[in-house]
Amino acid sequence: MSPRPVLLTQTAAGTVASGLAIARDDRRQAQRLVHDVYVARGLRSPASPRRLARAGHSTVFVARVGGAVAATLSLLRDSTRGLPADALYDAELAALRTSGRRLAEVGALAVAPRCRSAALSLVRPLVQLVGVYARDVEGADELCIAVHPRHASFYEGRFGFTRFGAEKPYAAVNNAPAVGLRLDLHQPPLPDALSGALFRPGEIARVRAALDADLRRHAAAAGPLMQILQCAQPPEAVTRFVDMEVC
Repeated sequence: MSPRPVLLTQTAAGTVASGLAIARDDRRQAQRLVHDVYVARGLRSPASPRRLARAGHSTVFVARVGGAVAATLSLLRDSTRGLPADALYDAELAALRTSGRRLAEVGALAVAPRCRSAALSLVRPLVQLVGVYARDVEGADELCIAVHPRHASFYEGRFGFTRFGAEKPYAAVNNAPAVGLRLDLHQPPLPDALSGALFRPGEIARVRAALDADLRRHAAAAGPLMQILQCAQPPEAVTRFVDMEVC
C-alpha cells in the first residue's frame, strides 16, 4: 500500500490526499493518467509510450481520492540536458541561465475525467506542493512552462507569469500551439489573485510540513546516503511565493 500523503484537503468530492509520488504504483498511475488524458485531448498518439519525464530529473506529485490517483503534476529540474522547453526556446532559456537564474519546468498536468467537476480542488494542493518544492527544496529561481495560448492569460493574471517566448507549434504535443511563460519565485504572490490565497505564510508552512514528511519517508526507503542528501535543512526557508500549473 502507498504511504498516505500528509497534505489533506476536504472538498465536495471527498478528502483529497496530496504529496510526492513515492511508491512505484503512484508513478505508474500518474503515467497512465497523463497518457490517457493527453491522448483524449489529441496531444499524444495512442501508440506513444506511457512516460512522464526524464528519469532522475523529475519529481512527480499526485492527488488521491479514495486511494486512487485523480490528478498529477510534475516538476523537472534543469540539467546539462536542458529542459523540454529548450526544444522551443533554447536561446531564451540560455540567456536566463547565463544571467545566473536557476530554472525548473512544470508539466504533465492531468486530472482524471471522473473528477473534472472537482478539478480545481485537486489541482490547488498540487500547485502548492510544486511551488514550495521548486524554491525551498530544489532552490529554483524561475519556473518555466509552455502553455496553450488560450491558457496564458490565466497564468499571467492569477499567478504573475510573464511571457518569454513567442507562440510556436510544439512537437511534443502533436504540434499544438504553445507560448513560453516564466515565473520569478522570489516575487511575492499576487494578493488579489489565486496565488495570494495558495501561498499565505500559514499555507506555506502546512505544505512544507507535508513535503518534509514525504521526503523523510522517501529517504528512509532509499537508504542512509539518500537520507543525508534529501533531508538536510535547505539554506533558506520559503516566506514568499507564487506558482502555476501547466498546458
